Amino acid sequence: MPTTPSAARAAVSTLSVDEAQSRILARIAPLEPTDVGLLDALGAVLAEDAVADRDVPPFRNSAMDGYAVRGADVTRAGVSLRVVGVVGAGALPERGVGAREAMRIMTGAPMPDGADTVVRVEDTDNGAAVVTINAATGQGVAVRQAGEDLRRGETVLARGTVLTPRDRRARVDRSREGARGAPPQRRGALYRRRARRHR
Repeated sequence: MPTTPSAARAAVSTLSVDEAQSRILARIAPLEPTDVGLLDALGAVLAEDAVADRDVPPFRNSAMDGYAVRGADVTRAGVSLRVVGVVGAGALPERGVGAREAMRIMTGAPMPDGADTVVRVEDTDNGAAVVTINAATGQGVAVRQAGEDLRRGETVLARGTVLTPRDRRARVDRSREGARGAPPQRRGALYRRRARRHR
C-alpha cells in the first residue's frame, strides 16, 4: 500500500485499463426484468429464452397457387384429373383427394387429405372441372409440412438478445405476443488514452 501522496499518485497512474474496467463493472448491477408488450420492447434485453408455443406452420399447407394432387398421378405430362373442389387460404378442404383427382388450392391453404403434391397453376391448363397437367411434378413439391419452420418448444430468441424490429416480428409470427426483459440501457464507453511522454 502507498504510504505517501506521491506514492499514491504513482499507484493510481499505473492502473491498467482492463483493471479499471473490471472495477467499474463490478459495481454495476443488472436492471430488474419486467414484462413488456412488443411495441415497447425495442432495444430491451431478453431476460429469458423466447420459446415457440406452437408449430410453424401449424398444419400442412400449399406453398403456391395450383392444384393439390397425389404425386403418383403427375409423374408425366398430359394427364387429366377431375377437379373435386377449391380450398382458399383461411378455409378448410371439404373433402379429401383420391386417385386421379385434384383440388384447386391457394397459397397457405391447408392440404386436403390424400394429397401430397401441389402442381403450380402455370403447369396446367387452369381447368375448372377437369385439369390437364402440362409438366411432370415430383412428389412433395410445393407442400410445407407442419412445424417445418419452427417446432413447438424450440428457442426463437436466446436470453440476452437485444430486441430489434426484426426480432419483434419473429415473436409475433412464431411465439407469444410479449417479452420479459430488462429495459433499454444507457450506454457508455471506456476509452484507452495514450499518455504523453514528458521530455
